[in-house]
Amino acid sequence: MDAAVGAPLPDAHFSYSIGWMADPINGDRGETGEAALAANSDFRKVVDNLDPKVTAVTIWVYADSFPLYRRLRDYLHERDFVVAGRPLLEGMPIGSSRHGTASRGQ
Repeated sequence: MDAAVGAPLPDAHFSYSIGWMADPINGDRGETGEAALAANSDFRKVVDNLDPKVTAVTIWVYADSFPLYRRLRDYLHERDFVVAGRPLLEGMPIGSSRHGTASRGQ
């Protein structure tokens, strides 16, 4: 029988976990809020093709970006998406694992 995820394996000297972390490769990335909400933006190309009946959107947000989060959340709510906001402390990386908490709607 396999051990539970994250539990040490019998007779092993390590444990394991399944997760991910966003690791930016350059500082100039993404779109501004105005650009993201414009027609044909990268953001809109993705979200306008999602089905809100089977998709929940989680947005990780730093304290200085709450106004932008609210604008994106409102855009998604107008299209009937369930949206969860994940506040982050400054400098904290964006990441997730199977041991974390579920976002609203998952």
